[in-house]
Amino acid sequence: MKYFIYSENLHPNQLTERAPEHSFLYRGYLPDHTLAFPRWSTVWRCGLASVTPSVGDRVWGVVFEITPEDFKILDQYGDEVPAGAFRHSTINVCPEHEEDQPARKEMVTTHIAKPAGKFKPK
Repeated sequence: MKYFIYSENLHPNQLTERAPEHSFLYRGYLPDHTLAFPRWSTVWRCGLASVTPSVGDRVWGVVFEITPEDFKILDQYGDEVPAGAFRHSTINVCPEHEEDQPARKEMVTTHIAKPAGKFKPK
């Protein structure tokens, strides 16, 4: 499965722990979105990253190939938030190397939070 990661899961240690079988595919961006921090982390004591629509903005991240097992492990790290706080979503990501051709998009999966407020990142 192609999975777009844009948040703390990009940290090499967390990525290895949470998606041990991942393989890098490409850098890319989610057009017309911005980062938001709509959920509170009791572990990190800060807002948890998500994306929200914002015309003209971009959220940069990386598309990885992950296994079904990696997908399950990534979901387990949502234990600090209530069930259903994040949902899986299919989105269209533009590959970095085709930045001048924004019409070229690829459907991938990511996670998006259901807002519970506005919090600050760490």
